[in-house]
Amino acid sequence: AVEAGADPVTVLRGVGDNLARLHLLTPPSGAQRLRTYQEGGACNLQGHLTGEHLRIMRASEHTRSHPFVDHYERQLAALRAAVGVRNLPDGLLHGDPFLDNILVAPASSAVHGEFRGFIDFEDACTGPLVFD
Repeated sequence: AVEAGADPVTVLRGVGDNLARLHLLTPPSGAQRLRTYQEGGACNLQGHLTGEHLRIMRASEHTRSHPFVDHYERQLAALRAAVGVRNLPDGLLHGDPFLDNILVAPASSAVHGEFRGFIDFEDACTGPLVFD
């Protein structure tokens, strides 16, 4: 995980560079193939695209009137528009590359904040690379 005090530019540059390297890998095929984002990978992206998550939020007494739901709906429109773009490059996705799933060099290191690796590949799948 990213420690306090790490240079955000160094961390994000490392994440971007290494996502690009990950995206160059050929996903396994046949019986060993990864699921696609439509099959539930990438933090259940398909549940967002179909409106399943929005319906749940609108139906719940705990979330229906929360301002986040309106914000989410606006972001969902942008996500749907992005999915509609034709010929996006497809490939291997980590599926959840947020900062808690990234390892960087510790503060005690001379290269504090330098990218060391991704963890938590539970949401790995194939799909448009832009989703990572």
